[in-house]
Amino acid sequence: MNNFGFGGTNAHVILERGNRYEGEGVVNNDPLKRKLFVASAYDKQAAVQLGKKLGSYLDLHPAVFDDTLLDKMAYTLGQRRSFLPWRLAASAEIAQDLTAALSTNPEPIRSSREPTIGFVFTGQGAQWHGMGKELLGTYPIFEQTMKDVDACLKSLGATFSITGTHS
Repeated sequence: MNNFGFGGTNAHVILERGNRYEGEGVVNNDPLKRKLFVASAYDKQAAVQLGKKLGSYLDLHPAVFDDTLLDKMAYTLGQRRSFLPWRLAASAEIAQDLTAALSTNPEPIRSSREPTIGFVFTGQGAQWHGMGKELLGTYPIFEQTMKDVDACLKSLGATFSITGTHS
């Protein structure tokens, strides 16, 4: 892991999972097996149908779902698919647990807010003077955000403008 922080600090960290204790001081060094499976859709009914289809597929092909495939499925559902407004989640260690969780007809939940996209300029030398200027004329939301930031800075006493609209 590499972190270029404020002021140019550079830190390297290697993390490793610690031992798990299972009562009476018994140590289990196996990685955590329980995984989170997330399905998302644009509407509630589609999320319900997606959960049912996943459960049906698991019922029809139980032998296919060994630990490795379940890990990959949890990763793909949670990290490689878009998070749409309606979400359905279940946790499981083995395919039978996931099938059981999905057979209870879990209720999808609507996300409390829409996802947002942000621009981050790190300050690490990969930019040039005026590089954001082309975004001002291309993306109205970017232009409005910069105007809002400019107004906020002015209200705090800034004598400069990030958009060039006041002095």
